[in-house]
Amino acid sequence: MIIITNGKIVTEDEILERYDLILEEDRIAGIFPSGSYPFPGHAESIDARGGFVTPGFIDIHSDYIEHMAAPRPTAMMDFQLSLHEAEKEMAGHGITTMFHSLSLYNSTVFDHKPIRDAENIIKMIELVSRTHHSRHLIRHRFHARFEIANMDRVEELKGFIEEDKIHLISFMDHTPGQGQYRDLEIFRKTLKGYRSLSDSEIDNVISATQTAEKITLDTIREMADTALEHRIAVASHDDDTPEKVNLAAGFGTTISEFPITME
Repeated sequence: MIIITNGKIVTEDEILERYDLILEEDRIAGIFPSGSYPFPGHAESIDARGGFVTPGFIDIHSDYIEHMAAPRPTAMMDFQLSLHEAEKEMAGHGITTMFHSLSLYNSTVFDHKPIRDAENIIKMIELVSRTHHSRHLIRHRFHARFEIANMDRVEELKGFIEEDKIHLISFMDHTPGQGQYRDLEIFRKTLKGYRSLSDSEIDNVISATQTAEKITLDTIREMADTALEHRIAVASHDDDTPEKVNLAAGFGTTISEFPITME
């Protein structure tokens, strides 16, 4: 038995002060007003010293590992070391399960990140999968951010799902004129922040991106069905209308990541 005292206990509804939290065999046995629970002599006491006492946080979308593995475009770190350094920081923030979100692009008009190259994505997927069978500071999971213009990676991703190496999938569409970039001026400013391009060159990028081939809704539905069959949650991304949310829900999506509008 463990008693945690002098903490601010975060519950679903409020933050409790002057309460003790009781743990028995790795489970919460109860929360009681300070000093009101009769503790046996063998109980261990932990003084939280005014800190917050919370459940472990589950972060379902973070690309932080990209920065740890590739801090510069020309510098690639050892992936095992990157994961270890990241988990030390995550644990310090109270995160006990991290879904590492890596993007599966065919190409991108923004800056090139070597961590997103196909061979590095595969290497990270395999590394995260191996962490399930060894001791680590936190639980590592893999969140595949799939750009729907990535025609070449569909079967590969389905294979990883069937091998239980993907644990969350989100379908993304960064085409200018909708979603995150439904205001084309935001797209222009964003692109200029990455690359030195003239207005006419950006017009060409917009035209090429808007006419690029994308996977069909039937393919998205087929991929989503494969994920759901393996008990993997499916997310949409940058939804900007209720109609788009409803469309995504039609193929089993239960998470809307970063909705653009209040509606």
